[in-house]
Amino acid sequence: MKKRLIIILIVIVSASVFVLEALKLRSGQTADFGELISTTELTLGDAGNYLLQKYQNGYDSIWILSESNFWQVKRLRIDGFEDLAAVCSRPTFQIDSKNFLCLSGYVGAHSENVVMVELNKFVPIAFADDENIGYNIISDAPYFVFNTASPRKLIVDMRNYDKNPLIDSIRSYYKWNGMRFVFDKSEEITYDEKYSVTSSI
Repeated sequence: MKKRLIIILIVIVSASVFVLEALKLRSGQTADFGELISTTELTLGDAGNYLLQKYQNGYDSIWILSESNFWQVKRLRIDGFEDLAAVCSRPTFQIDSKNFLCLSGYVGAHSENVVMVELNKFVPIAFADDENIGYNIISDAPYFVFNTASPRKLIVDMRNYDKNPLIDSIRSYYKWNGMRFVFDKSEEITYDEKYSVTSSI
């Protein structure tokens, strides 16, 4: 009887903590991120339900992705966004039976920032080239395409300021290596008047 009572108390306490944490997530009282500006609920079907919250801390906009279940509340700060962050035109996709979330938002005058999150581990996906590794990627064309067919690759365009940046871009290709997207190659491209692409290399 005593053992059963202890188990019941543990369940009640765990449930209470879960409810309190979930309420705090919605009210923005969880951490010192700043003032809560907005909360967007992301309902992603089999991939689960999440909260995307924007905080303002001085001049900085801080974006937090959150997931809550019965046992814990997980939070992830996502980088590179300014005033706007939302799901991509294709919000979720699968790689090797793992669920991924794609978030995007316009930054600066004409750039797009993209972050990908592996939902199973709740971690951001890295983008690696010869110089560094980052957890967001920017296209200032903007042009950003993820090809889920094998070989899985990411295509990102940046304006070519050595030529005419209105029509000339440098297109970079990233390949998925099972853990992150790794830079593969780049080429110079030109958009013609009908918005088709011709390669310069």
